[in-house]
Amino acid sequence: MNGKITTIENFKLIGLGWTGPYEAAARGDIVKVWKNFFSRLPEIAGIVEKNVYYAPFHSRKTDFTYYVGVKTEADVQVPTGLIQLAIPVQQYAMFTHQGPMSQVEQSYLQAWEWMKEQKLDKDVSVLTLERYDHRFHPIHDEAESETNEYEIYIPVQKRE
Repeated sequence: MNGKITTIENFKLIGLGWTGPYEAAARGDIVKVWKNFFSRLPEIAGIVEKNVYYAPFHSRKTDFTYYVGVKTEADVQVPTGLIQLAIPVQQYAMFTHQGPMSQVEQSYLQAWEWMKEQKLDKDVSVLTLERYDHRFHPIHDEAESETNEYEIYIPVQKRE
């Protein structure tokens, strides 16, 4: 898997967050977050990209924090019970996952290998992003379809 370096400008995201162990995510907690988010989507004003969803996350050894949201105008009101994240301008290594969701881990392993070859490290101070659009909808599309496709953005910094 080849990546490319790209810069994403700062933006605001409104959505929901979840923190838990990887096992809970595998049991379906992330799907529940997506379903809850889509039930709340009509409440969000000022959406910048229609039908485009972001899933930023922090990963740790035993658990992770996962968000689902949409890019919004900076000055919109955040509906009660939702959160707003400020995503800073950042350089990312961008990759495209293609295929079943059960193969996502393999895509990430290939991404890490490419970054290693490029002498890039993950910037752990910044959220990793996943960007979903018409190529794969996490709730409506079949998770194990061979045609699934979405973008992975890993924040990078040059190796010291």
